[in-house]
Amino acid sequence: MKRLITGFGRFARLSSIVLVLFFSQQAFAVGTDAGVSISNQAQVDYAVGGNTQEPILSDPNGNSAPGLASGALATTFLVDNRVDFTLVEFGLIGATQVNPGQPDAVTTFELTNTGNSPQDYNLAVVNLVGGAVNGNTDTVDMSNLRVFADTDGSATWTPADLIFVDELLADASTLVFVVVDANVALVNADVGNIEVTATTHDAGVATALGALTTDDAASVDSTTTVEVVFADDGAGSIGDGLEVSADGYQVSSAALTITKSSSVISDPFNLGVNPKAIPGATVEFEITVENTGAVNADQVRIADVLSSDLTLVLGGYGAPGQDARIDLGAGTTVSTCSLDAGDGDGDGCGTAGATITIDPGLTVGTTGTDNPAVISFRVTIN
Repeated sequence: MKRLITGFGRFARLSSIVLVLFFSQQAFAVGTDAGVSISNQAQVDYAVGGNTQEPILSDPNGNSAPGLASGALATTFLVDNRVDFTLVEFGLIGATQVNPGQPDAVTTFELTNTGNSPQDYNLAVVNLVGGAVNGNTDTVDMSNLRVFADTDGSATWTPADLIFVDELLADASTLVFVVVDANVALVNADVGNIEVTATTHDAGVATALGALTTDDAASVDSTTTVEVVFADDGAGSIGDGLEVSADGYQVSSAALTITKSSSVISDPFNLGVNPKAIPGATVEFEITVENTGAVNADQVRIADVLSSDLTLVLGGYGAPGQDARIDLGAGTTVSTCSLDAGDGDGDGCGTAGATITIDPGLTVGTTGTDNPAVISFRVTIN
């Protein structure tokens, strides 16, 4: 057993040492908020010559005065700011489907503050050049890239949302919206990958982006200052105060192949037996619209300008007014329309000078029941 030498030269036997900690909050609690003041103080109980003495409390500068009312101070420090957060895809995992010409196509991410202090986050988005995201190789760029935070908590993008994350509490999450336009010139299966970056900024002023947060890694720890430690380890470099996530847009469109053919129906000499394309012969034009894309082609309109060497045959498919024939799905659905001047009967088909227009609100889908569409009309050779 150890012996203590007193200042008076007397020997005493240490009977016990009891450490009693007084905390304003648990010092080792995971997620303790930055700025919380944590205090603790040790109390030493002892005996001299078997006689219990007054306890002595600890002090940061040392204390030898016995008694609980000695005025000794507790050891105190402030919890520092551990900057940590994640940025990941939210909801649909994989490319967002867009149509050519579509404005305001939204892809959603989730930003979670896994640190111990409120933070602001600046947001930025760029087109990626090449490479693959979720197995989809980048081939095109999206237009008019924008990024917003879900300011009102509606889980839906609105133009009123802020372009940065404002005052996100510790352990809280918010949605981040990337909004783009799809150029009308894009084609089916094009892929435009994007990358969104969130950078940590100081919190403190509502609806205003705080100053860029800086790491205090090179500073000596102070017990009276809240210092910053970058602990993030996501897609960015470890401990850099920023996170990066990527996603993409895949164009889903109709892919139309247009084929036009002609065949001689009859001529004045051979009639219908091996007819030839001679003056006076009747020729049938067939325009085939085939859709090999992913979605329907709506409002399909065919316009054809006749040569001055040709004259349109009216009633070429039976009764008067049956001037053009429309076959959907290889004859599954057949209809006719009249090629009257200026579309006087309102069926979507008509002529204006030498131009034939066939526009009956046609949809060419992706299945055999409505694809391909074959539009036919007949002319005579002058």
